[in-house]
Amino acid sequence: MWQLWEWNGRYIQGNLVSKHKTKAATTSKAKKVFGENIILTEEERKKETIIWIDDSNGVPIGLIRKPKGAQRLRQGKKEKECK
Repeated sequence: MWQLWEWNGRYIQGNLVSKHKTKAATTSKAKKVFGENIILTEEERKKETIIWIDDSNGVPIGLIRKPKGAQRLRQGKKEKECK
């Protein structure tokens, strides 16, 4: 699920604007919210994909985030007791 976040005056990931299923829908919503002259910079991380949203002057004003898959905790196997 793609999440669109905007700067709240303190944090870049401050206010959640919307959630979308596709990247195209999220970028079109970002253009409606922030204006047509935004700069999108994509960054791949190990656990998430982040698209930074900058204004025409290069100042960050928000981001688009998508966590990768469900994170699973690995648990050790327990040995059965012999009778």
